[in-house]
Amino acid sequence: MLRQIINASSKPGDVVADFFMGSGSTVKIALELGRQAIGVELEEDRFSQTVEEIRALTGINVRSLKRPFYYLNNTRTQRGERP
Repeated sequence: MLRQIINASSKPGDVVADFFMGSGSTVKIALELGRQAIGVELEEDRFSQTVEEIRALTGINVRSLKRPFYYLNNTRTQRGERP
């Protein structure tokens, strides 16, 4: 089903983003179909395993930004300003 969704909603060369990458199914299929892909995974062990699987399947050198995520408190003061 992912193959059909990616084919219907993008064309070769487009970027497909998966912000809950997990096993990387979306990223893997996107790459197979000639798309570029961005995958985000918070669990570092899961991310590393998926990167290795993608490298083994595609031979593509996967780059990791390894940047921290910050959880933002999106509250406002009574005057509508951010604290």
